[in-house]
Amino acid sequence: MRTFHSYGPVNPKKNYYVPRNKLVEKSVQSLVGDPEDLGHYFTIWGARQTGKTWLYRQSLENIKYQYGDQFVVGEISMQEIVVENNDNDTEIFFSRFLRNSRKINSPF
Repeated sequence: MRTFHSYGPVNPKKNYYVPRNKLVEKSVQSLVGDPEDLGHYFTIWGARQTGKTWLYRQSLENIKYQYGDQFVVGEISMQEIVVENNDNDTEIFFSRFLRNSRKINSPF
């Protein structure tokens, strides 16, 4: 029996949900693009618990599935990078960004 679930990842087998296939495909196409246009990044704006993380994770999974090794797919969180008003913004940002990215297991 399915139930309503109001937070965290939705399990389509256990929870009621609205499939967002067209939105995910639009996101994938924006990121991948076509050979002449190439892809581009975009910003996802929304209130808490509206599916922002779900959307980008579904998009990344679809890219991995559809394109295999054609793309290197990664994820970087900017949440831990905090810059104070009196800091040299550019220098602090990049030093914290590099420190944060070193925590990621990378094949490069």
